[in-house]
Amino acid sequence: MIILGVRYVSTLNTSIDTTLSSTDQVTLSNSQQIQGLPFSIECVGIVTYVEDGDTINIKSTEGFRVGETFPVRFADIDTPPKSTSSGANAKSALNELIYGEVIGLDINDLKNYDKYGRVVAVVYLQIGDSTVMNVNKWLVDNRYANIWDFDDNEFNPYAWQLLYDIS
Repeated sequence: MIILGVRYVSTLNTSIDTTLSSTDQVTLSNSQQIQGLPFSIECVGIVTYVEDGDTINIKSTEGFRVGETFPVRFADIDTPPKSTSSGANAKSALNELIYGEVIGLDINDLKNYDKYGRVVAVVYLQIGDSTVMNVNKWLVDNRYANIWDFDDNEFNPYAWQLLYDIS
């Protein structure tokens, strides 16, 4: 079972303590696919910044590039530019959902990085003890993003589910 963890947001929502204490529950299944699920978590990290509706920065706490902070581009979706009202709404919604949260990344195995050096991944957020939400799919379902099925990755956004049972 994978437990992604708890929220790390200050009351002012301006800074994040990215140090995990011994009581925090953050585990990673050695980058293995959870039995019966169509994804694997190669990185666990804390969201430290939301750039726009489809790009975030995380500090990796387990797996891929552990200890480093780096940008992540959400795979196979596109949001409007943050300079537009729709883009600002997408950024705000994503910020409310995952800023300071511990998330899991299913990183593109065919090409880890895009042309701007961002890690390309599907982002997962644990909801409760036994459910993981596909944040890419959440953005699409809530009309903040459109599917943009790039052909240089392993993902099929048309097969995504919003929620997965990990119990």
